[in-house]
Amino acid sequence: MGRAPRDVTVAVIIPTYCRARLITQSVDSILGQTRAPDEVIVVDDGSTDDTVATIARYDGRVRYLYQENAGKPAAVNLALSQATADYIWVMDDDDVAAADALERHLVFLRRNPGVDFTYSGLYAFDGSKPPPPPEQCRLWQYPDVPRDRFLIHVMEHAQPNHQTMLVPRRCYEAVGPLKENLTFCEDYDIVLRLARRYVGARLDRPTIFYREHPGGRGPARERYAASERKRGWLIYEKKIFTELYASLPLDEYLPRRQAGHSLTPSEKRLALLQRACIMAHHGVYEAALDDLEAAIGSTGDAYTLEEQAMCRRMMTLNPLLTGRQAFTRSAARLLRERAPVLFAAIAKGYLWRSRRSFSSGDFRGAIGAGVQLLRLAGTRARQA
Repeated sequence: MGRAPRDVTVAVIIPTYCRARLITQSVDSILGQTRAPDEVIVVDDGSTDDTVATIARYDGRVRYLYQENAGKPAAVNLALSQATADYIWVMDDDDVAAADALERHLVFLRRNPGVDFTYSGLYAFDGSKPPPPPEQCRLWQYPDVPRDRFLIHVMEHAQPNHQTMLVPRRCYEAVGPLKENLTFCEDYDIVLRLARRYVGARLDRPTIFYREHPGGRGPARERYAASERKRGWLIYEKKIFTELYASLPLDEYLPRRQAGHSLTPSEKRLALLQRACIMAHHGVYEAALDDLEAAIGSTGDAYTLEEQAMCRRMMTLNPLLTGRQAFTRSAARLLRERAPVLFAAIAKGYLWRSRRSFSSGDFRGAIGAGVQLLRLAGTRARQA
């Protein structure tokens, strides 16, 4: 692997709220790194359990900060305001780091000077006990995204988990603090801001053991049960992307390019379709439909395979999203009337997915794709 550089410093920030029974596993995994961090900061966000006594047992090896309960973003911002290290690692209080995680981050960054920050996948496991060996965990491997498409991928799909990332402090200072009005998805928002300005790259193996457990999520003022946390995330994702739609220039929905490059008509259409796909995935339906309508009326060029695939993805939405069926019906009608080639591509995609799911034994997936295909057929019939 090579030796991790010692000429840079690293601070690990662990915000916590009422997780005394789990945080020791997180802290122990940080203190036991093959390349030790230079500082470990635990920010207690107004815990009412015995977090104070738990952290006190570390006897000076951990810096303890306290704030009245204000949420994770405020806790991270407090630590960032006091950290002086070159790199920042924001760790979750219920997860466990692989023993060589920090070493691998630093070695990769040393070998790749054009990369600003690193990220990785996860090993997921259940329960309150320490994690089992990697081969007994579920592998969540974030894809190795081309660097010029990283922002697009993060917007359309999801961000790498914040606790898998090692980021220069200068980058956090440049993009600004975490938004404290975000109860959830504060990490998604900060990763989007980092991805706009800096280059990220993936490590080949996960660095974190991600714990799945039934404990609550969020600050005291807006606490969600574990079973409801995904709905909470969707609410805040919609807020983030509504703001992003208004602030992010259209050309940033294409792979990173030289500044000052004007979009050609075909590039503009591709960017509009990409933005429509992204906004649909986050429930910003009115904006998605506006972009879809603008895209299919922008140029008479034949639709590329990339554009057809983009429209298929736009119609494949999270089942937890409210209003998704109304959106897909509206989008299907629009495409049927004004872009039949794209409409046909979506129908073929559903048919292919249904057949593939059926042949692999995924009958639920086959039925779901079949239902979507029937809805498209119903849209066509109503238009006939």
